[in-house]
Amino acid sequence: FSGGYLPFWCFSARLPSQWKAEVGYEHTERYYDAGSKSWKTRTVIRWRWETGQVELPVTDLLVSGAAHINQRILGKIQPFHLQELFDYSPDYLAGWQAQAYEVPLQDAWETGRAAMREQARQACLDDIPTHHVRNFSMSAELDDESWRYILLPVFLHTYRFEEKAFQVMINGQTGTIAGQKPVDWKKVWLAILAMFAP
Repeated sequence: FSGGYLPFWCFSARLPSQWKAEVGYEHTERYYDAGSKSWKTRTVIRWRWETGQVELPVTDLLVSGAAHINQRILGKIQPFHLQELFDYSPDYLAGWQAQAYEVPLQDAWETGRAAMREQARQACLDDIPTHHVRNFSMSAELDDESWRYILLPVFLHTYRFEEKAFQVMINGQTGTIAGQKPVDWKKVWLAILAMFAP
């Protein structure tokens, strides 16, 4: 494993959001079943238009500035303890490599903004007191946007198996490990055939 600092863009903002949707509420009603000649109950959904608003603060949303790193694996070793960050000093890099960002700020902000809007959308859906929702729409504005450029410690190893590259990463703060592992499909198919064999 080689230890180093990977670049991240860190975004914060406030998202006042308004939503509008048809919301369905379940009601139990009695009805007469002519076939069985008896009274029965059934659940019906009654729909009505509702509106609401949610104030969502998003703090320290990380967007990787490294383009060649597997983003799925990088997401699995998070979170990092961002409250333990220090102001930059060259002394912290002694004996470590630090990668410069490959993803420019504007591209990272587009990614971060889309992630924030998805969080706002989920917050609006959570604000609705029932899971029966249709014709949902939302408008969200971004206020108090801020960003910072940070370096976070990650141990990275890349290995090859059958001419394919696989990555393993370790969070340098928490020790969380994530990575890819090769699959021997010949053994998998043999196991499947053995299960179905008479």
